[in-house]
Amino acid sequence: MEYQPALLRPRWFGGESRHPFKVHVTAQTGQMQTHNGEYLSRALIPAWAPLALALMTILTACLLLLLVTQITAPSRARRQATETAAALQAQATLAAQYATLTAEGIQVALQNTQQALTATAAWGRLDPDNDGLPNELELLAGTKIDNPDSDGDGLSDGDEVNRYRTDPTRADTDNDLLEDGEEVRRGTNPLLRDTDGDGIDDAFDPDPLGVPTPTPHRPPHLLPHTAPPNGHRHSGAQPGRRAGDHHQRQRDLHPRSQRLIHDPSRQPRAGGG
Repeated sequence: MEYQPALLRPRWFGGESRHPFKVHVTAQTGQMQTHNGEYLSRALIPAWAPLALALMTILTACLLLLLVTQITAPSRARRQATETAAALQAQATLAAQYATLTAEGIQVALQNTQQALTATAAWGRLDPDNDGLPNELELLAGTKIDNPDSDGDGLSDGDEVNRYRTDPTRADTDNDLLEDGEEVRRGTNPLLRDTDGDGIDDAFDPDPLGVPTPTPHRPPHLLPHTAPPNGHRHSGAQPGRRAGDHHQRQRDLHPRSQRLIHDPSRQPRAGGG
């Protein structure tokens, strides 16, 4: 008698598997025998089948992608060339427009600059305060364009710069305590503290325009000697001196002193009478 084992439920995935089993056989004599066996089963889908299927799927996808790429390559190249040409054309158009705008902007800027320079030059030649000094020179001198006498010294800014050469921003250019306008009215020099050079500043000089008189120099032997006390004069030589020295001293006296000596009527009288 032949015995064929089988699985109750088949396996779908996997490899070979061994299943041990036991068979009990009873003979006609009534004796029971036990036989051990092993059943080898195989799955319906081998274990390597999913991996092979995945590889085949990837390969098929790659082949399809390559095929599609080869078929659509010419159209894509034409489309890319068209897009590139359109982009270049757009860039060229923008560059031309930018160049035009830049040239126009530069021209407008130049015109505005020229107009500004012209207006500035015209403004610089104006003299709104009528002090004889235009605005451009007032800016250089540091004076006020709306005040004809910036330092308030009585002289206009134009006269100070062009005529008297004084500082239009300082009322007293030479620092002699006289304002420049006052010096011009007095006739002194507003650029010199001491106009006549006599050593006295113009503000304290009673005659600031007078020419200083040099002090005469007299030799020492012509200087007058001090008269003796009580008005007495020695008619003779002093003790200890020779008569010649006395006469030499009389010759050295001031002429007025000599006249007093030789005029008897002006000499003191003896006896008080």
